[in-house]
Amino acid sequence: MIDLYFSYRSPYSYLILPRMLKLKNESNININFKLVYPIAIRMPEWFDKKNIFFFMSMMSDFKKKAQLLEMPLNTPLKPDP
Repeated sequence: MIDLYFSYRSPYSYLILPRMLKLKNESNININFKLVYPIAIRMPEWFDKKNIFFFMSMMSDFKKKAQLLEMPLNTPLKPDP
């Protein structure tokens, strides 16, 4: 059994989900999905130490990984307030 800590807000969760489901189907492995709160709720102070360049580099990383996996990655039409 694999525990998968999943956040709907995390691009990394979005990118791993199809691969985890493929692993589950091809290897007959049970996946225990554990939904977690977004980091903004769990640790709001985390954002105090980050600057805009950190977030720009993170988005660049997400986009590269999505391209490599041939997955669409778009910004939300209505981002959170």
